[in-house]
Amino acid sequence: MNYHTTSIMNVALVGGGIFCKEILEKTTFDPKQEGINAAIVAVADPDPESPGMVLAGKMDLLTFTDFHELYDSQYNIHLIIILTPEQYLFEDILKTRPPHIRLMAYNVFRIFWEAIGKEEQKLRQRTKEMETILNGIQEFILVITPEKEIIDVNETFLEKMC
Repeated sequence: MNYHTTSIMNVALVGGGIFCKEILEKTTFDPKQEGINAAIVAVADPDPESPGMVLAGKMDLLTFTDFHELYDSQYNIHLIIILTPEQYLFEDILKTRPPHIRLMAYNVFRIFWEAIGKEEQKLRQRTKEMETILNGIQEFILVITPEKEIIDVNETFLEKMC
């Protein structure tokens, strides 16, 4: 893996628990995608068997049991997000990090993550409502890309064509 990626910001997560695993599962964006200028490249947790550390390893991300290793310039880390509420950890990183590495505290990140989660729930509900409407229509409905790929159909289409 090339740790000097073309992304503008390389992000490291400190705290490899369930919260970390959830973030890794939900933020599997492609850094090459337009508008995405960041990538999670590392996870640090003293427990190498924590859920986030295990998933990070499977995703071929850097994993460390000592977060101080994130400071090594070869990894080009720009932001550390703390995913555990222990205040001593925040204070330690704040005191020891190199000046070019920014830090996001657990409470701040949690506020943003919960707001995003609420929006995600609204989108899921809206999608469910749209599917119910489309499946209630008795005419064939197909969604086709300009490349002539069928990406969605309603239940009526499936019932008549299968």
